[in-house]
Amino acid sequence: MRVKTLIDLLHSKMAQDGLSYRELARKVDVPLTSLWRFLNGRGGLNISSIEKLMKHYNLGVVELPARPKRKKGRNDGQN
Repeated sequence: MRVKTLIDLLHSKMAQDGLSYRELARKVDVPLTSLWRFLNGRGGLNISSIEKLMKHYNLGVVELPARPKRKKGRNDGQN
């Protein structure tokens, strides 16, 4: 099963609301070009802009359990 990324989720939410990039950028006060680049995988956003988007769509962060540490063995590339 593929886990949805933040970009996937934001695209879905925009489609549900019928918002264009321009409308969303205006609503959350994020530069249009920055939003477009982020949502099309061409750049990143600063944390403040990401928080604005998450607040607009009432999204939260979930802390996942820590991954178990790998044991060092013969096949780990170290001799």
